[in-house]
Amino acid sequence: MAYDRHTEQPIFTDIKDLRPTFYGLLVAHRIFKEQRYLDAARKGADWLIEKGVKQGHFIGVCGDARYAPDFATAQIAQALLDLYEVTGDTKYKDAALEAARFYTTSIYTHPVASEKIKTVKNVERKDWEITQSGLSFEHGGIMGSAQRHGPIQLASHAGLFVRIYQLTDDSLFLAMARSAAIGRDAFVDQATHVASYYWNAMSNGAGPYPHHAWWQIGWITDYLLAEAELRSNGEIDFPRGFVTPKVGPHQSYGFAPGKIYTDPANLIIRDGLVVSDNPNIETLTALSVDHKSLFIIMMNDIGRKVTTTVGVDVTKLKTGLQIKDATDLQTGTPATLNQRTKFQLSPYGITVLKLRLE
Repeated sequence: MAYDRHTEQPIFTDIKDLRPTFYGLLVAHRIFKEQRYLDAARKGADWLIEKGVKQGHFIGVCGDARYAPDFATAQIAQALLDLYEVTGDTKYKDAALEAARFYTTSIYTHPVASEKIKTVKNVERKDWEITQSGLSFEHGGIMGSAQRHGPIQLASHAGLFVRIYQLTDDSLFLAMARSAAIGRDAFVDQATHVASYYWNAMSNGAGPYPHHAWWQIGWITDYLLAEAELRSNGEIDFPRGFVTPKVGPHQSYGFAPGKIYTDPANLIIRDGLVVSDNPNIETLTALSVDHKSLFIIMMNDIGRKVTTTVGVDVTKLKTGLQIKDATDLQTGTPATLNQRTKFQLSPYGITVLKLRLE
């Protein structure tokens, strides 16, 4: 678990290592393609399932809180899902689902957010802007951070919970994921656009930029791509990288092409390429591998119908580039597109456009 730096002797001899340390061997297998790494990963995972998951025994990743339970439980769930995808052995999927169910007890569910106006540091906020619901703590128990600081803004479990919902149809996971991801603008530092780490810090920031910023980009990307896959019934599918260290179970993207319906494409981010006037609309963009098509994925964050005006400027990709035609991939029908086109999205809906370029 940990060693004294002077004596080099174990410090916490009473604590068993109930973390997904087997995952490093799975990483090695995926990189080097050697069976011995997979065999070793399975051996470690089998031990953890018996000693940890089946008994409900979990610890955290950080010695600064004496390994009080934290997001390592969610990391176990995603690590076991990754092992299931590689091996096809359903015992890893079953154990992953069990660990994910345990982790729901680490999610704040009270109070339920409302439209009530509250005053926080002399600023009026609607209750939903400052709610704790859907967020997880860094460290639990009387020794952890939960009692003093409240939950953290790094909702790394959101993408995992969407994936668990796809496997179980248990709407609790989807509701928790969406409540974690939406409505936290009151915590964003206006100078850096980075959210504070702890809930009680409000908009004071997470520390010197880019402290925590990359993790925030990571979990938001993981959540949005999990939602895109769910809402498109698997027609949008991008390969996931490895589980992040320390902060939770979210995974990286962008290292290899994915699929948007029948087209291979790479995720891209270009400032000003697609602009929406509705903050409830999330937009993802991708470029076909042959660079002849731009894909725009629009998703509605909320449970009611919304209308948005969307502007597209393909010259952000290349000077002089133009849109040849546009297609709504869900209906297969032509789409009208100009600098300010109105779109209507159903509750938690998705619209996927393919723009052929010339």
